[in-house]
Amino acid sequence: MTAQEREKLFYRGIEYSLNTEPLGQYFSKINKKPDYVISGTANWRGYAGTWGILDRFIL
Repeated sequence: MTAQEREKLFYRGIEYSLNTEPLGQYFSKINKKPDYVISGTANWRGYAGTWGILDRFIL
């Protein structure tokens, strides 16, 4: 079994890997996924999410 591509979260210049699929429930509810070409066995869900958190102030 191939490990699946993880979604990424960028926060304060650091990249983190998510162990969840935040859009999974949404796509199940609407019974549709974005149009995406599966490029290998590491992405059977058909998409890869990239998330970011922006701050107004740098601490």
